[in-house]
Amino acid sequence: MRTWPSLSQPDRLPLAILVCAALLLAAVLLASPSTSVVADSSAALSSTSTSNLSCVSLPSPYFVRVNAGGSVYADSTGQVWSADHQFEPCAPPYWGAVGGEVYSNPQPIANTDDDVLYQSQRYFPSGGSYNFWVPVGVYEVELRFAEIYQRTVIGGRVFDVKAEGQTVIGNLDVLQAAGAYYKAYDRTLTVNVADGQLNLEFVRHTDKDAPFISAIAIRQVSSEIPTPTATTTPTPTPTVPSGMYTRDVVVIQDTFTSQGAPYSNYRTATELLAGSGRQLRSWFKFDVAGAGIPAGAIITRADMFLWYTDGGAGDVYLDVFRPLTDWADNTITWNNQPDYDPTAVGGQWIPIDVPGYRSWNITSLFQEWISHAQPNYGVMVTDHNDTNSLGIASMENPIDRPAYIHVTYYVPVPTATPTATATNTPTITPTRTNTPTATSTNTPTATTTSTNTPTATTTSTSTPTVTATETATPTATATPTRRTFIIALPIIVGEL
Repeated sequence: MRTWPSLSQPDRLPLAILVCAALLLAAVLLASPSTSVVADSSAALSSTSTSNLSCVSLPSPYFVRVNAGGSVYADSTGQVWSADHQFEPCAPPYWGAVGGEVYSNPQPIANTDDDVLYQSQRYFPSGGSYNFWVPVGVYEVELRFAEIYQRTVIGGRVFDVKAEGQTVIGNLDVLQAAGAYYKAYDRTLTVNVADGQLNLEFVRHTDKDAPFISAIAIRQVSSEIPTPTATTTPTPTPTVPSGMYTRDVVVIQDTFTSQGAPYSNYRTATELLAGSGRQLRSWFKFDVAGAGIPAGAIITRADMFLWYTDGGAGDVYLDVFRPLTDWADNTITWNNQPDYDPTAVGGQWIPIDVPGYRSWNITSLFQEWISHAQPNYGVMVTDHNDTNSLGIASMENPIDRPAYIHVTYYVPVPTATPTATATNTPTITPTRTNTPTATSTNTPTATTTSTNTPTATTTSTSTPTVTATETATPTATATPTRRTFIIALPIIVGEL
């Protein structure tokens, strides 16, 4: 049997060292190029990454209607208003309220065919907002309000509305703007949205009641935001008002008369009665003279407020009338009460619900008092041919809610008329003037003076020599490539 010659022990060690070194060198050379390829791939991936500015893509034209504080409602034109809910980022329906609480009151709403939209509201004790994911564009935003909380008075709930961070309605007093409780008041705005989210913020004023909203309608009118152009602003013409002012004019006399007790005087009554087919009449006189309003003031608004205490069988429509002669609250009775102008100054439905102030617009009558077109005999309040009646807090009522008139006015700035002023014209007096006598004058003789002319000297100017600078040409650097090594190893048979 043929056998391979065996190697001696000293011959085995160099061969083993050679094999290990060859294997190590091959591993290093094969690994180095692959590391650079992975780094390049990572850079390529990172350069193509993107980020989304909006979490949802919505179709144009976009629209949404929200019944704030309420449920789904189909209005008188068939349009559907969505139920209110809180905003959840990137969750359907991609809009909602941020903060706030809901309140509702089922009383009928004037100035609208869609009472339901105004009988609920979302109010924000700490301020709050509504957010809407929308396509970029221009939007018509309709805000609907109605004051349905009767413990609020004019000036008691004042707030701002912001759209996209800008104040679009400032110092909003819904009760004053609408003129009464339970009366619809709407505002329409145009808002540009460039960031994909329309934000409406309701900002509470310090020491005022919480802001609120009854309903919101948003409709996209354009997908292109117009580029603003420079506009020349004309110089404003001076306005007539010198400033707007407000006053609360206090009541100084109040009482009521009753047909059922024609000789009775109710000067000390804590509750005044009105209604019952005009058989109960309440009388109020206000301190117009002591209010400090100038006689030439222009009254822009005058609302009389009476505190409703309780009622009878149902709602009452109360009218305000102008007495034709004077009266005194400590002597007036049914039998001696003055006549009144049958044309009502103002009227208002009074729902029988929670106590609170109710208001009547008596601007025209108050203007007549200020301008002395009519004497101040106060007002008489009774029903509008109704059988129901209600109670009104008097000056003597311990709840301390007397009647008053909230007045807004301005004082015109008088225009100065120029007055002609006589000017004395001076009389010209002729003055004698002496005629000068001609005097002979010696004329000097011109003398010629020679002038040396300088000679131009030529100066040589050296021209700079342009020297070429040798520019080094970059040497191409070889890119490492994968190298393949074939290592032939001796086959050792036998014992090492």
